[in-house]
Amino acid sequence: MRATLLCLLIPACVSSAVAQSDSSHADSNTTASNAVYLEVGGPAILYSINYDRMVSTFFGFRVGISNIPSSSYIEYGALNTLTIPLSINWFPWASSQSSYGVEFDAGLVIQSGKFILDYPDITAQGSFLSVGVGYRYQPPDGGFLFRIM
Repeated sequence: MRATLLCLLIPACVSSAVAQSDSSHADSNTTASNAVYLEVGGPAILYSINYDRMVSTFFGFRVGISNIPSSSYIEYGALNTLTIPLSINWFPWASSQSSYGVEFDAGLVIQSGKFILDYPDITAQGSFLSVGVGYRYQPPDGGFLFRIM
């Protein structure tokens, strides 16, 4: 039941960040190149801290990390998990003048977790694909980044 609820909440992801301009960026008129932000409810399930890099006006990538320590108790024990979301972002209708638009992303989420029970503990590792469609607002000169997926 909880897993189903979490799967339903994943698309309701809201992110905010502080973005910076990068003078070495290929096109100096595009949006800010770098962003570091906290994402809630994304592919890392609960939260992740992400680094987002715009490679061109139309493409970027993202890498993040999330850790749920063993003090996070579930119904029958505790859960300790490390999650690393990796994704490629595509902005099909982007232009050097716009600071907002539709964003598509696809990626891989690497996860390693351990259920701490009375006996025995269960360790699991794996990965899964993630896809998303959303809206992104990012001022060209840097500042506040807003994403909703």
